[in-house]
Amino acid sequence: MQVYVHGIGHFHPENVIDNAFLESLDVGADRSWIIERVGIHTRRTVLPLDYIRTTRNRDPRSNREASLYTDIETGSRARKWRCVVPG
Repeated sequence: MQVYVHGIGHFHPENVIDNAFLESLDVGADRSWIIERVGIHTRRTVLPLDYIRTTRNRDPRSNREASLYTDIETGSRARKWRCVVPG
């Protein structure tokens, strides 16, 4: 018998990084530039927005300490198994 895994699940952290937030960081990108280049309006992050605003994420190695969730917690929150067994 074969089992097909169609999805493992997903987790969307509550913190939203939208283009207005990125523009407010004054990193040389405005909303229209971002839409033109990548076409993304919003993203989700496990990092606190104040942490991103303050540090500009200059040292990604410190993200683990700043993160609102551990890797295990995000995996646990995404654990929505959906299997289809043919037959």
